[in-house]
Amino acid sequence: MQNGGRQAAAAAKESQKALSELTDGFASAGRAATAAAAAFATGKLVQIADQWNSVNARLKQASVSTNDFTLSQTRLMAISQSTGTAFTDNANLFSRAAASMREFGYSSDEVLKITEAVSTGLKLSGASTEEAGSVITQFSQALAQGVLRGEEFNAVNESGDRVIRALAAGMGVARKDLKAMADQGQLTIDKVVPALISQLGVLQGEFSSLPPTVSGSMQKVTNSFMAWVGGVNQATGATDALSGGLDGLAGTLDSLTSSAVSGALR
Repeated sequence: MQNGGRQAAAAAKESQKALSELTDGFASAGRAATAAAAAFATGKLVQIADQWNSVNARLKQASVSTNDFTLSQTRLMAISQSTGTAFTDNANLFSRAAASMREFGYSSDEVLKITEAVSTGLKLSGASTEEAGSVITQFSQALAQGVLRGEEFNAVNESGDRVIRALAAGMGVARKDLKAMADQGQLTIDKVVPALISQLGVLQGEFSSLPPTVSGSMQKVTNSFMAWVGGVNQATGATDALSGGLDGLAGTLDSLTSSAVSGALR
């Protein structure tokens, strides 16, 4: 009888201990979860920093020197801020167009001018962010191929009306004739690039007369914030530290989960 009582008491004590360990485990897990929430709250900053690093890595590859990279980055940000367009889109167009245009003897300054002409033309066309991104992708592919035709021409024609009209004006032809010229492979890079660059001043003048928009202002804020986050990250190595911290947190959560489950099963 006494042995049975002692065994029951021991079992109860062991159960209480297991329950206490389980409770402590979940309390620790809760604190870890709070830390995780705080860490993941910075996820957007990490994403922005990663995007900045990725875009600028491509810019460096497209530049002929460190000085060329710095000047191009500065000009692209200025273009983006003056037109209220995404720095990432403009930088991507520059990066994709640079190699192809240099093969035809064009300089970085001319690559920047064609980037601004297309970006400004898309803004004047009222293209959405998605449409602008699509046109930039298709146009850069055309530059890589050395000719604007097919799907690439159709994309610009459908979403970049002002770009197409600028191209026609620069080439001294009617807009209606461009489709036939594209089908015949006549819109080669050596004709398209100088034609659009020749219309840059006209496009800039038209854009300067437009009233500011909320979406354009918000895009400027986004561009500035991205540059700030990217600059801070490069100066401090914050994302590297955060990455290491998150790895450590993941290990802590795994250990706490294992301990809590083991305690519950004893």
